[in-house]
Amino acid sequence: MTAPIQFAPSRVEGLPVVTCVVVHPDRLEIESEGTWRTFPFARMGRPHSIVGKLFRLVGIHVGPYLIGARDWFHAPRDRFFRFDASPPLTVFLPDTPDEESRALYMQIRDCIHASGRYLTDDLG
Repeated sequence: MTAPIQFAPSRVEGLPVVTCVVVHPDRLEIESEGTWRTFPFARMGRPHSIVGKLFRLVGIHVGPYLIGARDWFHAPRDRFFRFDASPPLTVFLPDTPDEESRALYMQIRDCIHASGRYLTDDLG
């Protein structure tokens, strides 16, 4: 099982006063204004392939599901993961040295992709 990734983001768009983010292989947990909120990937995913979309039309859910997007071609504090949650969320990585930020970015991406059920679109 893949270990969760916990960090303090530089900022988050979509929720106020976020102090902590935890990424699991099947969900996102965010502490906002002192309250923890959980965002299951299964609720935000959409099929990545045409076949998956056709199956979904008839009520059969197959993966992998595209749950958002990511971009790392920025300064560390501007690298982000965008999640198709309700509300839509954009989580920006901490303002850390470049190598540390790259490692965290890859850990988050790998954690999300670990189960083979969820994907993020690479905007870079």
